[in-house]
Amino acid sequence: MAAKCNLTIDQGTTFTHRFILKNVSNVVIDLSDYSIRSQIRYNYYSTDAIETFTAYVVSPATNGIIEISLSDTETAAIKADRYVYDIELINIDDDTVYRVIQGIITISPEVTKDT
Repeated sequence: MAAKCNLTIDQGTTFTHRFILKNVSNVVIDLSDYSIRSQIRYNYYSTDAIETFTAYVVSPATNGIIEISLSDTETAAIKADRYVYDIELINIDDDTVYRVIQGIITISPEVTKDT
């Protein structure tokens, strides 16, 4: 089962968040054989993604750290609201997919705008 982590993103800012993945024994997971994907959707049943995170395994992969990010331009384009997201690991050897993190993303509205 995926871990739950709710996030808040300030609209119009650069967003970066790192996670350390550990197994049930609290041991860091070696991510050498994995890639990552992550999307934001309006709700669980939406057919289209609101945005796709830039997502990658942080080197060295043996430290079990993943990072997701969005640029200031990308966050500015997302309407202030509540959305859902998840992060999936894909085994590069056999294409097995594991959902590791999921939650709600709140986009906090921007006041100061680029003119």
